[in-house]
Amino acid sequence: MNKAEKIVQIQKEVERLSLSARGIARGTALTPNTVLGVLRGEEKVQEATVNLIWFFLGLDHDCTPTKVGQSVPA
Repeated sequence: MNKAEKIVQIQKEVERLSLSARGIARGTALTPNTVLGVLRGEEKVQEATVNLIWFFLGLDHDCTPTKVGQSVPA
């Protein structure tokens, strides 16, 4: 499996976990504003997770190689 395929696989897993978190939030007695805040926070965590995965695989967002220690643009 090449790096691009690994990224796709990891992104799918992050999305699956994201959907699970949304389902949990909807199943609670939280107010709509609280749920919205949870979802916004979750999106930021998901985005940060994907950025870290790209960084540690040594790839940029467009799957071009980067050097370890080099920042990956958001």
